[in-house]
Amino acid sequence: MTKQELLDKLNSSDELVRMAFVPVSEVIKWVDELENESPTITDDLISSIVSKIEDLDMDIISNYELSMSYREVELDSISLDSDNIEDAVRQAIKNNQ
Repeated sequence: MTKQELLDKLNSSDELVRMAFVPVSEVIKWVDELENESPTITDDLISSIVSKIEDLDMDIISNYELSMSYREVELDSISLDSDNIEDAVRQAIKNNQ
């Protein structure tokens, strides 16, 4: 049972009359079912996360260092912007719920 299903059950007028005398053990069972829910990682969610990160484009990079070697430019180091990545992942998860 999902949180939304439980709320719907509690808000339903038909269920409210029937549940007026629900044993506490039944309510505890419902709460336990809610706690045992785990988020499901689907292929769609993974695709959405990848897409959101790709959409960051250059905003994924917070800093980088370059050096010159004759006529070549070398990338010495790169730092990723973890805040932007985290925001993108959170947004993708939120959009797929």
